[in-house]
Amino acid sequence: MSQSGGMMLEYSLNEKKLNKILKTAINNILEAGFRTADIATTVEKILSTSDMGEVIINERKSTL
Repeated sequence: MSQSGGMMLEYSLNEKKLNKILKTAINNILEAGFRTADIATTVEKILSTSDMGEVIINERKSTL
């Protein structure tokens, strides 16, 4: 869902830079092993949807 928001930023609002920032944050947290239960496969760090949103926000802030 978060990546859908990024696509909206890029394609509907012409905010390519903001989409890139969001995608980078999402990729970083996925590489760190964070997942929501619906996409977890093994022993990843499983978070609720709202906790995942908070992690994405905090990661985004750290990449600026």
